[in-house]
Parts: sequence; structure tokens; C-alpha cells
Amino acid sequence: MFLEHCSNAFFSFNHHRKDMLQKGFSALKRIRPQIELDPNTGVPSFSLSISRKNEGVLLNTVDDFFGFLGEEFSKDQIIVCFDEFQSVLNYPEADALLAKIRGKIQYHPFPYLFTGSDRNGLKTIFTRPDSPFYKSVRPMEVEILPTKDFKPFLLEKFASGRRTVAPSVWDELFKLEVPGDIQQLCAALWECSEQDTEIGSSVLQEAFDRIFTHEIEGFRSLLGGLTALQLRVLKSVAKTGTKSLYSLESQQAIGASASSIRRSVTALTEKWILVNTDGAIYFNNPFLHHLLIHRQV
Repeated sequence: MFLEHCSNAFFSFNHHRKDMLQKGFSALKRIRPQIELDPNTGVPSFSLSISRKNEGVLLNTVDDFFGFLGEEFSKDQIIVCFDEFQSVLNYPEADALLAKIRGKIQYHPFPYLFTGSDRNGLKTIFTRPDSPFYKSVRPMEVEILPTKDFKPFLLEKFASGRRTVAPSVWDELFKLEVPGDIQQLCAALWECSEQDTEIGSSVLQEAFDRIFTHEIEGFRSLLGGLTALQLRVLKSVAKTGTKSLYSLESQQAIGASASSIRRSVTALTEKWILVNTDGAIYFNNPFLHHLLIHRQV
């Protein structure tokens, strides 16, 4: 997946260069073009794929990709940005993959940006002493956008579509904290509302349902990989929080000892379902949090 994302991004980049496809496929021999027809519209779509059967071949192709990138753009003023870079940790042989990337890009004359919404994951990559990326970047932490600054921007956007937002909905929006999550919910609110109306609690629930519908398969896959105990612990965190997660009452409700609950929390953070930042535990995806509260899973 990592190589497919990189290759698709590269070949969709408007670089105004002749013969780029030919040169790219010549350098990246293990990557193959793939053309599919949309069953609804009949419109063809172009993508790239690579066999995942051999990890050694995949890592060598990482070498090929970044080597080609460095050679082709060595004299250009470009910036390469990897968003949600911490997701690399979910790939097989993550340390070997990071080592391959680091070994190539350190010689490139253009800058790289590595961003992500999971601070713990990024810290694991860039501050862990045994990580290939240890002390390789200048870190910059982007704080949560203050409501007083973000709300006027959103108000203007809703007003341009002749929509108003009820105070209770604003409260729910800013509980999400992460701007990307807030904007995702705003987009769903827009799609579920009409002009010259107020967006209230019923529209809010419809917007959440719309997001659940779009992401349900991913959620099912995620939850399907959990043990029964991990799922019970996750539901408990969603519904009652973590303040008394290890109390006798919680142990009885979950049906496990405090030590077993701790092991489950650790497993859930390793799977990037929960995030533990300086002892504060929260959901990596707030919409999964809402799903566990409002629907039977």
C-alpha cells in the first residue's frame, strides 16, 4: 500500500515533463499500471499496483522509487509531503521500510514534510533512539485551533449556503477538536441540510449516520480483529471514559481483572485504535467513538 500511494501520487503530480510515465515505469519495473471501469459510469480509472508477495522485493522497490525521485527532481524546487506518516508503523517490516526511506531521502536536495494526526505514532518514529528517523527532523507541534478563531470561518461557510447552526451542534462539533474531523462532520451536516434551515440535533444525528455508512466497512474490519475482551474494554472506554476504568465496578462490568484491562488498553493503543498521550487515553477516530455509543456493534 505504501508504494502504491507513493506511485499514484507521483504519477498524478503535474510536473510538465515529457516521457515521465515511460521513464517512471522503466525505473520502477515492479510497479504495474492498472485500468478499471467504474461499473456505474463506465468511465475508466488509472492506478498503479505492486505485488505484495515478497517483502524483499517491496523494500527494493522503495529503493527504486526514492532513488528515481531524487535523480529526477535533483534540480527542482519541490517539497515532498507525507500526510499521516505514522501509518507506516502499521506496515509489515516497518523498521526496515523506515530505514530504506531514511537512507535515500537524506541525500535529496529538496525538503520533506512529515505530518500526522497521531502524535504518539510520530513521536515513535522521530524520537525513539532505535528508530531510523531518530533526530532526523525539526519537530513542530500544531496545537488545536482555538474555537474563537475556527468558529467564525465555519460560520461564514454555513452562511454562504444560507444555513444556521444550533448552539448545541456547535458544542458537539468542537468536542472533536481535530480540524480535519470537524470539517468532515461539517461536510456531512451540509449534505444533510437544506438552505434557509437551522441545523439542529436531528440533522446532527443524520450527519453522523452518513459518516458511519461511509466508514462502516473499515470499522467492521478494525473491530473484527479484536478479541472479545478488547472489544468490551473499547466499548467501556467509549461509554464511560477512562477515569474509573480499572475500578472494581468496571472490572465487574467488563468481566476482567484490572491487569487484563490494562493489557487490553495497551493492545488497543498498539493497534492505533486508542491513543495514550501522557496518560490521557482517547479514540484515534472520534467517529468510531460515536459509533460505539450510538449503535450496537
